[in-house]
Amino acid sequence: MLIDKTYKNLLNVFFPPLCLACKDLLSEKEADICVNCRHEFPLTGFHFSEDFSMKKLFYGRIKIEQATALFYFQKNGIVQKIIHQLKYQNQKQLGAFFGKWLGQELKDSGRFDTVDAVVGVPMHKRKLKSRGYNQITLFGLEISKALNVPYY
Repeated sequence: MLIDKTYKNLLNVFFPPLCLACKDLLSEKEADICVNCRHEFPLTGFHFSEDFSMKKLFYGRIKIEQATALFYFQKNGIVQKIIHQLKYQNQKQLGAFFGKWLGQELKDSGRFDTVDAVVGVPMHKRKLKSRGYNQITLFGLEISKALNVPYY
């Protein structure tokens, strides 16, 4: 354990941890994304309100009871930068980070208490082979843990 901590400290001297969004140095208590950047994420709050704009996107395509999004997406914005880190820069831990965040909000909202399971969206075999992982898996696993339902 002491060797691991010493190794980590030495590694941080030469390769200090940087925020994946803004590239500033992270403090000792921050992981992956700094507090300043976390406050810049454009939260939707859909799961806490009666805003059904997400649900309307699926109207006539598939029957759904609830829909939500954690963030608003803006081209070249902070959310796009982070999604690219997750998808193309092998930053798998971001999936878990955002899954925990959304999972806790879904649980707190009470509007998703009837969810039976969380289902990950499969990737095309070529993309899976080139990336080596499905970026949605850790995200879905964390949501399923928060809602206490199985993940498929």
